[in-house]
Amino acid sequence: MEEEMLFLTRLLTPSMFLFFPFGRDVRYADYIDQLPDKKRKRLMRYYKESLRRHVFATGQGRTILSKNVFFAGRMDSILETFPDARFVHLVRHPYSAIPSLVSMFAVPWHFHSPEWEPTSEHHRYWSDLGIAYYKTYLTYADRIDPEQFIALTYDEL
Repeated sequence: MEEEMLFLTRLLTPSMFLFFPFGRDVRYADYIDQLPDKKRKRLMRYYKESLRRHVFATGQGRTILSKNVFFAGRMDSILETFPDARFVHLVRHPYSAIPSLVSMFAVPWHFHSPEWEPTSEHHRYWSDLGIAYYKTYLTYADRIDPEQFIALTYDEL
């Protein structure tokens, strides 16, 4: 299941920057953990209930596996909502991870903003967010129970 679309329907995800050229104007979507408590809890309730419906529709007794780079801005909210969640952080060297993230978003930008150069402020915003997320994940290795968080390189996986 690609649950990122659940956050997109609420316009509370950096992935909306794929479609709209105003990433710096919606920084609140980068870190859901920093939203006002009432809004954050309402969003996470919606997320949890959506996952619950998915599990009901696809069969009980399964574990939901989510591969999502944007979890860095949601880790506290996810842990609060799902205290037994477990995380596998696939570590790539930042020299390859950050350009990969930026290029994933730069392709659709050619359609809505073809004038953006690779050195534009928009590309920089996205690389800055990737760096911030990278650093955020590193802090969780020390903050979460080792039974719930493991960091692996692609080769180790």
